[in-house]
Amino acid sequence: MDNERHPKGISALLPILVALALCGIGASGAGASRSAIGTLKLCSYYTVNDATTTANIKLLAAGAAGMHGAFVLKGNAANMTVHFTVRSNGTAFTSFPVANGGGERVTATLGAKSRAVNLDLPAGTNVKQQKGCVPQ
Repeated sequence: MDNERHPKGISALLPILVALALCGIGASGAGASRSAIGTLKLCSYYTVNDATTTANIKLLAAGAAGMHGAFVLKGNAANMTVHFTVRSNGTAFTSFPVANGGGERVTATLGAKSRAVNLDLPAGTNVKQQKGCVPQ
Protein backbone atom coordinates (compact mmCIF):
# COMPACT_ATOMS: atom_id res chain seq x y z
CA MET A 1 0.00 0.00 0.00
CA ASP A 2 2.79 2.47 0.81
CA ASN A 3 4.28 1.95 -2.65
CA GLU A 4 1.02 3.08 -4.25
CA ARG A 5 0.83 6.35 -2.28
CA HIS A 6 4.38 7.41 -3.01
CA PRO A 7 4.00 7.74 -6.81
CA LYS A 8 0.71 9.63 -6.41
CA GLY A 9 2.37 12.06 -3.97
CA ILE A 10 5.16 12.82 -6.43
CA SER A 11 2.76 13.28 -9.33
CA ALA A 12 0.75 15.72 -7.21
CA LEU A 13 3.91 17.74 -6.47
CA LEU A 14 5.11 17.80 -10.08
CA PRO A 15 2.95 20.78 -11.21
CA ILE A 16 4.10 22.79 -8.19
CA LEU A 17 7.76 22.03 -8.90
CA VAL A 18 7.35 23.01 -12.55
CA ALA A 19 5.67 26.29 -11.57
CA LEU A 20 8.48 27.12 -9.12
CA ALA A 21 11.10 26.38 -11.77
CA LEU A 22 9.38 28.67 -14.26
CA CYS A 23 9.15 31.48 -11.71
CA GLY A 24 12.88 31.20 -11.12
CA ILE A 25 13.57 31.45 -14.84
CA GLY A 26 11.33 34.53 -15.14
CA ALA A 27 13.03 36.22 -12.19
CA SER A 28 16.52 35.67 -13.59
CA GLY A 29 15.35 36.94 -17.00
CA ALA A 30 14.03 40.14 -15.43
CA GLY A 31 17.33 40.69 -13.67
CA ALA A 32 19.21 40.22 -16.91
CA SER A 33 17.16 42.87 -18.70
CA ARG A 34 17.94 45.44 -16.01
CA SER A 35 21.64 45.05 -16.74
CA ALA A 36 20.88 46.04 -20.35
CA ILE A 37 20.10 49.65 -19.44
CA GLY A 38 21.38 51.98 -22.11
CA THR A 39 23.34 55.18 -21.58
CA LEU A 40 21.59 57.70 -19.33
CA LYS A 41 20.78 60.88 -21.22
CA LEU A 42 19.67 64.21 -19.70
CA CYS A 43 18.35 67.49 -20.98
CA SER A 44 16.76 70.59 -19.48
CA TYR A 45 14.38 73.31 -20.53
CA TYR A 46 12.64 76.28 -18.91
CA THR A 47 9.02 77.28 -18.75
CA VAL A 48 7.47 80.49 -17.45
CA ASN A 49 4.08 80.65 -15.74
CA ASP A 50 3.05 84.16 -14.66
CA ALA A 51 6.10 85.40 -12.73
CA THR A 52 7.71 82.02 -12.03
CA THR A 53 10.42 80.34 -14.06
CA THR A 54 10.57 76.56 -13.77
CA ALA A 55 13.53 74.39 -14.71
CA ASN A 56 12.49 71.00 -16.10
CA ILE A 57 14.83 68.01 -16.26
CA LYS A 58 14.20 65.01 -18.48
CA LEU A 59 16.02 61.68 -18.24
CA LEU A 60 16.05 59.06 -20.99
CA ALA A 61 17.13 55.56 -19.97
CA ALA A 62 16.47 52.96 -22.65
CA GLY A 63 15.62 49.54 -21.26
CA ALA A 64 14.96 50.81 -17.72
CA ALA A 65 11.14 50.94 -17.59
CA GLY A 66 9.88 50.40 -14.05
CA MET A 67 13.25 50.96 -12.37
CA HIS A 68 13.61 53.39 -9.47
CA GLY A 69 16.19 56.14 -9.34
CA ALA A 70 16.87 59.61 -7.98
CA PHE A 71 17.59 63.13 -9.16
CA VAL A 72 19.94 64.98 -6.79
CA LEU A 73 19.75 68.77 -7.14
CA LYS A 74 22.40 71.02 -5.60
CA GLY A 75 22.87 74.72 -6.22
CA ASN A 76 21.25 78.15 -6.06
CA ALA A 77 17.67 77.05 -6.74
CA ALA A 78 17.22 73.70 -5.00
CA ASN A 79 19.04 71.34 -2.66
CA MET A 80 17.01 68.16 -2.62
CA THR A 81 16.67 64.58 -3.80
CA VAL A 82 13.68 63.57 -5.93
CA HIS A 83 12.96 59.85 -6.33
CA PHE A 84 11.39 58.57 -9.54
CA THR A 85 10.24 55.48 -11.40
CA VAL A 86 11.17 55.27 -15.08
CA ARG A 87 8.06 55.31 -17.29
CA SER A 88 7.31 52.60 -19.85
CA ASN A 89 8.80 54.81 -22.60
CA GLY A 90 12.13 55.05 -20.72
CA THR A 91 11.73 58.62 -19.41
CA ALA A 92 11.60 60.30 -16.01
CA PHE A 93 11.07 63.98 -15.16
CA THR A 94 11.55 66.47 -12.36
CA SER A 95 11.19 70.22 -12.12
CA PHE A 96 11.95 72.99 -9.67
CA PRO A 97 11.24 76.73 -9.41
CA VAL A 98 14.02 79.16 -10.27
CA ALA A 99 13.86 82.24 -8.06
CA ASN A 100 17.35 83.60 -8.78
CA GLY A 101 19.98 83.09 -11.42
CA GLY A 102 23.05 81.03 -10.74
CA GLY A 103 24.11 77.45 -11.12
CA GLU A 104 22.53 74.10 -10.40
CA ARG A 105 24.08 70.63 -10.62
CA VAL A 106 21.62 67.85 -11.40
CA THR A 107 22.74 64.24 -11.01
CA ALA A 108 20.49 61.39 -12.10
CA THR A 109 21.23 57.96 -10.62
CA LEU A 110 19.65 54.74 -11.82
CA GLY A 111 21.06 51.49 -10.48
CA ALA A 112 24.84 51.66 -10.77
CA LYS A 113 24.72 54.33 -13.49
CA SER A 114 24.69 58.08 -13.03
CA ARG A 115 24.82 61.15 -15.23
CA ALA A 116 25.24 64.79 -14.23
CA VAL A 117 24.56 68.10 -15.92
CA ASN A 118 25.40 71.65 -14.81
CA LEU A 119 22.73 74.25 -15.48
CA ASP A 120 23.14 78.01 -15.83
CA LEU A 121 19.91 79.26 -14.31
CA PRO A 122 18.28 82.38 -15.79
CA ALA A 123 17.97 85.46 -13.59
CA GLY A 124 14.24 86.08 -14.00
CA THR A 125 11.39 85.38 -16.34
CA ASN A 126 13.19 86.66 -19.43
CA VAL A 127 13.80 83.16 -20.80
CA LYS A 128 12.93 81.49 -24.04
CA GLN A 129 9.78 79.45 -23.44
CA GLN A 130 10.30 75.81 -24.45
CA LYS A 131 7.96 72.84 -24.72
CA GLY A 132 10.55 70.11 -24.24
CA CYS A 133 14.03 68.91 -25.04
CA VAL A 134 15.91 65.99 -26.54
CA PRO A 135 18.13 64.14 -24.03
CA GLN A 136 21.78 63.79 -25.02
